[in-house]
Amino acid sequence: MLLVHHAGKCGQQPGTSKREDVLDTIVEVRRPQDYVASQGICFELHFQKARQLYGVDAELFQASCEVRNDQALWGRGPISNVRQDAAQRLRHDGMSLRQIAAEMGTSKSTAARLLDEEQAPLL
Repeated sequence: MLLVHHAGKCGQQPGTSKREDVLDTIVEVRRPQDYVASQGICFELHFQKARQLYGVDAELFQASCEVRNDQALWGRGPISNVRQDAAQRLRHDGMSLRQIAAEMGTSKSTAARLLDEEQAPLL
């Protein structure tokens, strides 16, 4: 069974939570905090309830979709990398550190940190 519902003004579902009692999994779809429309489709999946999910399967993640040559390309990654990816894309587009910070709504030091973390080698 699949139940699709919306959140009210305060972020919770309106009405009773009784309908959630029998569900095994509840997934909340959120817009990333630093989302900009130029990113296209981009959202985070947060598990509010996960009875049969453990470890890596229950981790939060971000999904995105880009259209290239009339083909939809879906991507998935950890939420922590979303801001780093956005900063790197803006740098690749030729933006200065100041412009990246303004575009992402962060300080210059936060933008610099995001760019430095992107360049760090993976372990």
